[in-house]
Amino acid sequence: MVILAFLSGLTLPEKSLFAPLLFKRLTIKGTTLRSRSPEYQGELLGRFEKEALPMIGGEDSSMKVSVHEVFPWDKIQEAHKEMEANKNSGKIVLEIK
Repeated sequence: MVILAFLSGLTLPEKSLFAPLLFKRLTIKGTTLRSRSPEYQGELLGRFEKEALPMIGGEDSSMKVSVHEVFPWDKIQEAHKEMEANKNSGKIVLEIK
């Protein structure tokens, strides 16, 4: 499991269970991109565009993007509350018209 930054904060929910991770002998590795050089970030973006992006919506389309809900731009506060409460299981999209 690779964790890139912490979108939901730095702490785990109370009574989080690590047993499933131990049973699977899972290795956890964490990183953030802010500490990386602009060159590294650019190279990573280039690899993403070349290797992953075609699978999301290009020729291959083997990876599916899960959209939790689409909010109109004027409902941005509701969208943020949904995200803060960890109610989303997919992406939250803001629609600008």
